[in-house]
Amino acid sequence: MIRFFVSDDVTALISKRKIEINSYEKILMRTDEKYIEPIFVYSYSIFESTITEILRYYFNAFPEKIDKNISIGKEELLSTSMTHDILLSYVEEYIRKYSSKALSEYLHFFEKTLDIKISLDLLLVDKISNQRNIIMHDSFKRDLLSLYIYNEKLPCSNRAVLQSYVRFLNELLDIISDKICSKYAAYTKERLVRCVWNSVFSSPILRFDDIWNFDTNGALSIRNFEAIKEKVKDISRTERLFLAIIFQQFNNNINEELFSFRELPPFVSLDNESKNKLIKLIDFFKYYPLFFGGEEIKK
Repeated sequence: MIRFFVSDDVTALISKRKIEINSYEKILMRTDEKYIEPIFVYSYSIFESTITEILRYYFNAFPEKIDKNISIGKEELLSTSMTHDILLSYVEEYIRKYSSKALSEYLHFFEKTLDIKISLDLLLVDKISNQRNIIMHDSFKRDLLSLYIYNEKLPCSNRAVLQSYVRFLNELLDIISDKICSKYAAYTKERLVRCVWNSVFSSPILRFDDIWNFDTNGALSIRNFEAIKEKVKDISRTERLFLAIIFQQFNNNINEELFSFRELPPFVSLDNESKNKLIKLIDFFKYYPLFFGGEEIKK
């Protein structure tokens, strides 16, 4: 099974979100008092949305980690011809069941799903979650009752406390990043392209390392084009089709030197296994369009 999962992409996302949260932590130190609560809430939402996005990405790569009992509505079944799209729709619904709970429960679901262990200060996590809920849902609950009371002012949240909460969330992202990097270090871009290649080509004539090399920039390059010309003479028409699709992403002129259109099979001649391989390729290039077209793959 092809796992659309690259560990470095996850840690890069976390790093980007940490920079955002860190910038808001600094703003909390000097901003006007009336803005400190909105800034805290926004920082909290960045943290929570980061957890949610990682879960989306993870379930797409490891769908077996979803509950065994999946209920799919009629509208979803009729709205798409792609099982993958139905899966993405269900993942959204599945995550929402947990993201609506307290932050400590959501984080427990997160670490259980990714099979990582995070040492959480649950008391502090609950305090942060409760503070966010108070600001979001209770900030104005006394306004109408206090409408005719002069000089009545609700106390503002403590700036230093909110800043410490934001700092804690940022540090927690650091821990999560380290855990994911350690647990899923083997899931690299190189592993992904090799997996795609090996899933599509079973012929020993088309071994990945006989076809591809990595240049000084870590991008894929063709090892020996003259040798490939000889190899394609001995592969099936279906394999020629898949090879042509991949080479077209690498260089849109290369196929002119390897094939003529009459050498490629019509879709009607493809068996079910070949059609499934074609769908895998389409899914892969939908999300990773440049992995065979100049993207840095190997560091």
